[in-house]
Amino acid sequence: MPPGPGPVAKADEVMLNATDFLAEGCKSFHPVDHALEFEKQKDEAIKASTKFAKERMPTWLGHFEKVVKRLRPEADGPLFGKATYADFALFHAVDAAEAQFNTDTYEKAWDKAEVPTLKKWKAWMASREKLAAYLASDRRKPWEGNSMM
Repeated sequence: MPPGPGPVAKADEVMLNATDFLAEGCKSFHPVDHALEFEKQKDEAIKASTKFAKERMPTWLGHFEKVVKRLRPEADGPLFGKATYADFALFHAVDAAEAQFNTDTYEKAWDKAEVPTLKKWKAWMASREKLAAYLASDRRKPWEGNSMM
């Protein structure tokens, strides 16, 4: 937990924004019915997720870029002095964005995103010893490619 109510509130904000981003991205893969699998709504899902990657994802990533710049300008450490749930929630969200939307279908949306501080911070997070070990392990399941999961 971050120290004190102000930083806790800010960490909650980061975590909730990351969750909202994931939910909106996931919805783009299931635009007809969230309970219906991607393959059964594929035509609509490709249209919706392509629109998300082009229009909404840059807005979200731009927001996260500002947050990281404000909290950790050098992008070389945790957002609140030591790693918190907010760091892991944001890492998970941007890792999902890179994995799901950095394909030819989405015109390499992650690569094209002009968010250098966010990308540097994501790389820093991925280099943390225990997280790097997990990411390289067989315990980590691959991203679905069609759901932000």
